[in-house]
Amino acid sequence: MINIKKLIVLLITFLVTIVAIFVALPSAVNLLGFSGEQFFGGELWRILTFPLTHATSAHLIENVVALFIVSLLMLEFKLSTKDTAYLFMGSSVLVAFVVGLILPSVIIVGASLGLYALYGGLTIRGKEYVPLYITWGLIGIVIFLNFVYCIKYGTGLEQPIFHTIGFVAGVTFLGVKDKLKRKKRIFK
Repeated sequence: MINIKKLIVLLITFLVTIVAIFVALPSAVNLLGFSGEQFFGGELWRILTFPLTHATSAHLIENVVALFIVSLLMLEFKLSTKDTAYLFMGSSVLVAFVVGLILPSVIIVGASLGLYALYGGLTIRGKEYVPLYITWGLIGIVIFLNFVYCIKYGTGLEQPIFHTIGFVAGVTFLGVKDKLKRKKRIFK
């Protein structure tokens, strides 16, 4: 059962936190951003704080707009507070950890990894409302445009790759969870 009040409080708290960190800590990327070198060097908090940190005001605004859109979808598709937290933080921590092992010098900041995981989970949860070929097509276009943007402006391909991995993590998490829930109902 979804608790709308809890979900709204969680989302507002997250929004206020990311804006406050951006405004109050101009060096937040250096203090809170994630890299494998720093994390495995003992700065363990970074794996939990990087989604709260944004590099530029444009980066923050993009993530706030995405959070607003995903929040509306979460309410519409009745995504629970627990699933929201697991999807967002679980995928963020998992992907950052793996990236930290493979590419230790890459710095990760921003909420978009977790937001893409939420989008992935919402495509599974929302398939009753919108066919998968439409939602996956729309997300595919967004990810493709992200690749085009990064190639055009020479920002590197890490960002769209992380977004894609986040999306797949969200699809996998809720897809497996829903499948296990259906099996549990069958055996009752």
